[in-house]
Amino acid sequence: MKQKILSVIITLIFTLIVIGCKNSSEPGLLDDNFIYQNSFESASDTLGWIGYGMIGFRDAPSPEGGKQSLYVSGGCLVPHAEFKIQPQSENGCYILQGWGKNLDNGGFVELHIADSVKSISFDVSDKEWKFYQSADTLYCPANLQFKLNMISGGLVSSSMLVDQIRIKRVE
Repeated sequence: MKQKILSVIITLIFTLIVIGCKNSSEPGLLDDNFIYQNSFESASDTLGWIGYGMIGFRDAPSPEGGKQSLYVSGGCLVPHAEFKIQPQSENGCYILQGWGKNLDNGGFVELHIADSVKSISFDVSDKEWKFYQSADTLYCPANLQFKLNMISGGLVSSSMLVDQIRIKRVE
């Protein structure tokens, strides 16, 4: 009986934490709550990224970008680019932000907790540069690793540009 009550209390606390996560931010605002941000300005900005599709640079930055953006192209393999984010020392809620431009059939950027099905993402669907933000927040307990994926197309050949990718802690 005590175990059942404890289980219900833990579930309730976890639910309240997830519900309490805020999901608001404006493009262009940088602060200390960003645990990852990348404008893809040089080859060093792609260190640690594993690419299964074609990734490269294009002299076509987003409105907030520097001099270039990241080109992601592929089909039939998922993910096309992947990056592991170091675990955070505290529990938290996160949102995913970035600029994207659909070149051919679009794609999406996804943040998920390693070895879990829990994730947030945004679809890159507009033919013009657009600021995107995940519709939901992702609750991640301390010391679990994130994976950031970029998927262009999926089962069909596709390409997209991405820039100013950010993961922000919101609570």
